[in-house]
Amino acid sequence: MAPEHAFWFMQFKDVVTILVLVATIAAIAWGPIKAVQITRKNDDAREKRRRQFDVFHTLMKTRRFALSPEHVPALNLVQVDFYHHQRIDTTYRYYMGLLSRNPPPPNDPGANHFYEEQEDALYDLLHEIGIELGYEYDKRDLRKLAYGPRGWENDETQMRISRGLLIELLSGRRPMPVVDWDKLVAAQNKFPPPPKIDQP
Repeated sequence: MAPEHAFWFMQFKDVVTILVLVATIAAIAWGPIKAVQITRKNDDAREKRRRQFDVFHTLMKTRRFALSPEHVPALNLVQVDFYHHQRIDTTYRYYMGLLSRNPPPPNDPGANHFYEEQEDALYDLLHEIGIELGYEYDKRDLRKLAYGPRGWENDETQMRISRGLLIELLSGRRPMPVVDWDKLVAAQNKFPPPPKIDQP
């Protein structure tokens, strides 16, 4: 038997056929797995982007009301949803540092500067997040074009004052007045004496 007809003898076309067969089997087995991985990766990226927009929208709509119940959780999610965004992380850390400082007493002349500095840092954070999401806002416009009814602003101011007074009271920096109500009522004579009941 001639060597060209031997069982183990392979021609170039046989090698090509075997390689095509192996590649086909690999494509059939690996193709759907790779497609699922790509789809999942795209879905994860889309979901992350959606969460980033949710955080940004919430912070934007509550930017005039930092004590809003929606504002605080959205602020806490910045570190998660914008992980590995260096400029946002730096601005966020600076803002959180300002928020963690004890507020000055309400009658302190520097109280306004304290809250203005916090507000500036918030607008810097919103500006950086906006750039990441494709919004080219001017920082001044972020502040100037934010709307909040005056009544809501007054409520927020009252909440800040009340919170400051409560912190002073609980930390022992402000004494808690104690009133003897019996003496107070007697001194002011606000309540008439109780009626006399005739005994039968």
